[in-house]
Amino acid sequence: MSIPQRNARRHAHHVGPTIRFRLPSLPNAMPISYEQDLLEERQRARVARQRAVFRMRVDSIDYFLRDDEDHFRALGVRYFSTTPQARDRALAPLLPFSRPFEVPQERQDEEEGELFTHHRYARQFLLSARATWPEPRAYNILRRAQFCQNKFWRQMSQLERLVVAIERIESTMGRNDTDHLRIIEDWEGEGLWVDERVREWVSSLPETAQQLRLGLSMDRIVTNLFTGEVEQEE
Repeated sequence: MSIPQRNARRHAHHVGPTIRFRLPSLPNAMPISYEQDLLEERQRARVARQRAVFRMRVDSIDYFLRDDEDHFRALGVRYFSTTPQARDRALAPLLPFSRPFEVPQERQDEEEGELFTHHRYARQFLLSARATWPEPRAYNILRRAQFCQNKFWRQMSQLERLVVAIERIESTMGRNDTDHLRIIEDWEGEGLWVDERVREWVSSLPETAQQLRLGLSMDRIVTNLFTGEVEQEE
């Protein structure tokens, strides 16, 4: 085969000009604006989750503080529903001014302040935590509020054990002494409503001042508290 024939055979498969394709190269990174928007969206979502958790913890502490306040009122009602004789026997080792719920008028602010110290601190820490959010130290403040709420709850638990002990003594005295049954009836029928210690304790409750401003008499406030009645607004 001659040289011209070999060249013709070699180029027989190449018809027309040679076309070469180049695939477009993909960028190695997203555009800066899109990447920034994505980061900001993730940050907003993270802050929203943190805010939801923070509010849930604040609401939880606030709920338990309110529950402890209700517990304190209920314990006071149970305490004064026992007769002075039963209380005297149960609390004989205590000085008169050391008895819970029976603080003389001139010492109420001091004694109530001491009893509610942890409760008051918990409230203050909650307010501070709300004002400090979203700074990281808000969580530290919230932990302090939780600590104080737990301390106040333990105080209420101790008061409840004391009230339960008095109620048991009251029950034992009533079973063993028919005269004491009459004393219980007299106390529940009249004594409870005229005892100055009862009225002084009710006067020391924070909500009493507001009820007096609304025009309720002290007799009505005491009755509502000890019977569970709720004054309906007109």
